[in-house]
Amino acid sequence: LIYNNAASAFSEATRTFDSLQDWTQHGIKWLTLWLYGDPANGVQQMYVKINTMKIPYVGSAENLKLNEWQQWNIDLSSRSVNNISTLTIGFERIGAVGGQGAILIDDVLLYSEVGE
Repeated sequence: LIYNNAASAFSEATRTFDSLQDWTQHGIKWLTLWLYGDPANGVQQMYVKINTMKIPYVGSAENLKLNEWQQWNIDLSSRSVNNISTLTIGFERIGAVGGQGAILIDDVLLYSEVGE
């Protein structure tokens, strides 16, 4: 996923599902993403949007520069996650300065328990 916030306040990639998703089925409680950064990346705030519900990345923004696989677990247990039509991964500016870079995203998964 390539982002460039030098000319825009944010960069996003959105997956629109063919039919509505119900992530409350089968005891689903976690959305997990694996990300891999690059030391040359500009530091920005990463987030996920489920429909319009924005969930900021809780780790350090500096993690975008780590060239190793990192797991991001998002607790869905207290969120409304039925009737899902879109999933967005995005980056927004921190402060007034934009940044750019590339993040590999892999294994976007739903779990009933973390690590299952």
